[in-house]
Amino acid sequence: MKRINEHLERRAPVYMAEHRLRHKSGKWVWILDVGKVFQWDQMGKPLRALGILLAVVWG
Repeated sequence: MKRINEHLERRAPVYMAEHRLRHKSGKWVWILDVGKVFQWDQMGKPLRALGILLAVVWG
């Protein structure tokens, strides 16, 4: 939440976070989550954003 809030408060140019989750099969899954707000309203609230979630299975 800290990283996404930094982006929404315009203190970071993009939101980026990396997570590691354990799949029910026992394998590790690495998640890369990246996003960016491209349009803001007059009150400073996000209107349009684009993001991607990339998952890589390891093990």
